[in-house]
Amino acid sequence: HDQRTVVVVGEVNRGKSSLVNALVGVRGVSPVDVDVTTSATISLVPAGAEYPPGSADLVFPGAVRRIGFDEVADWVSTSGRHVADTQGEVLPTRAIVPVSSPHLQGLVVVDTPGSGGLDAVRAQLSVQSAQQAGVIVVVCDATSPLTAPEMEFIRTCTATVEAVIVVVTKTDKNLRRWKPIVDENRRLLRTHL
Repeated sequence: HDQRTVVVVGEVNRGKSSLVNALVGVRGVSPVDVDVTTSATISLVPAGAEYPPGSADLVFPGAVRRIGFDEVADWVSTSGRHVADTQGEVLPTRAIVPVSSPHLQGLVVVDTPGSGGLDAVRAQLSVQSAQQAGVIVVVCDATSPLTAPEMEFIRTCTATVEAVIVVVTKTDKNLRRWKPIVDENRRLLRTHL
């Protein structure tokens, strides 16, 4: 594909999906909740003939299934109907969701499950996605500086990308602390990477 890929990574509950929705300019295209939400990688692609609007493709080991957009959360959210059903079928590793947005021309934005506090399978999905990125956006929040796992993730996954952007979210909830956190993140990145 001639499209550039931006992969959004970070630990759980950092605001990755909210940031992704803001980047593509469409609210709710990537499911958001106050709890751990994303259980599979979500690739937001420009809508078109290959990926018509209002649909989504679920990628399973060895198969792809087209569904309606309104079913996506049931398959890729930790509280989704199919994900919560422990007796259910195999779950997708990725959803490809077409988005009609001028912000996605020539671009794919990938929302990954949180790494760090999640199980090894979800963390591995984030690593695999990051290895295919042209740009990695590492999301941390304004409650604390970059953690050791976040720093290691940056070190591991960024050797082959064009750019790494560190984004600090939730500044509105930490009005007095976010600037010192950003300064500390800069210091950590300069010192250790």
